[in-house]
Amino acid sequence: MIRLAGTGYALASQGSTVQRWAESQSWVEPQVAALLASGAAHYHHAGAGETLPDIAEAGLRALLARQEIAPEAIDLLVVYHTSVCNTLPAPFTLAGELRRRVGLRNAQHFSVFQQHCVSWVHGLSVMQALFARRPTLRHAVLLGADSILDEGLRAIGTNGIQTDASAAMLITRDSAGAGWGAPLLGLATYNDARGGVGTGILNNDRYVNDDTYLWSLISTMRRVMKAAGTKPADITRVLPHNVNLPAWRTAMTAIGIPADRLFTGNFGRVGHAFGSDATINLQDSEALAEPGRALLVSSGLGGCFGGCVIQTGGAA
Repeated sequence: MIRLAGTGYALASQGSTVQRWAESQSWVEPQVAALLASGAAHYHHAGAGETLPDIAEAGLRALLARQEIAPEAIDLLVVYHTSVCNTLPAPFTLAGELRRRVGLRNAQHFSVFQQHCVSWVHGLSVMQALFARRPTLRHAVLLGADSILDEGLRAIGTNGIQTDASAAMLITRDSAGAGWGAPLLGLATYNDARGGVGTGILNNDRYVNDDTYLWSLISTMRRVMKAAGTKPADITRVLPHNVNLPAWRTAMTAIGIPADRLFTGNFGRVGHAFGSDATINLQDSEALAEPGRALLVSSGLGGCFGGCVIQTGGAA
């Protein structure tokens, strides 16, 4: 078993609002009203000269500073992307660039993507397997970083607004007597065979809703809890991806988890930070310090769904 020991994140330097973005894209009032009703309000975007590696480095340094851990103590760095457009051109990699910039000289490094905003769950799964096979691994970092390259695609239909950001989790080994960190109780993923379930991109590069998205999300939440041996009554905090707040409220009702256990504070404050939502929401909710069990869930383009349950209350 592995533990999630801490988090850190960085938002891009420039903040803005849904209204300003809508004006720049000539959106009409009904569209703006629908976007606001989904919980969107603010977002962050890269400023002049600010690159994705800069944002990723800031998120990694925030984690190391917050957890007071030296770069050379990191044995493994796994980077994930939501969009393949955010990968660096060969022979460069963001994982390699971060290792060089921050001085992770002892860290093996590689990337996980192709599962969109759910890539972080697959990254955790890979780490779980590596920790089981390599007894020498002690500390690892799972880091996501993404930014929008075309402002016309910043809004997810009328369901949310995307923000440029990076976020990192510190993963440690669960050893006898360990009290530092939140044990990972179980995770699960689901890919709909139809490929277009959920919010997808059409040929005109715009998003479209699918009626089965909500039910796939609810089903995945149940899969995750089953994998963790957890019942809805055991969940003290639900940490969502920051898209379509009304759908999340419906999902909470369908599963039977009280509505006040859904962390909603970042729908409007941060926006949808791609696969980094889970980490950012975990930190800002302060769920790691609350005794209980937290359910982290995300979905992505093409019918990708996934999440995990952690036992909280013992992390710094």
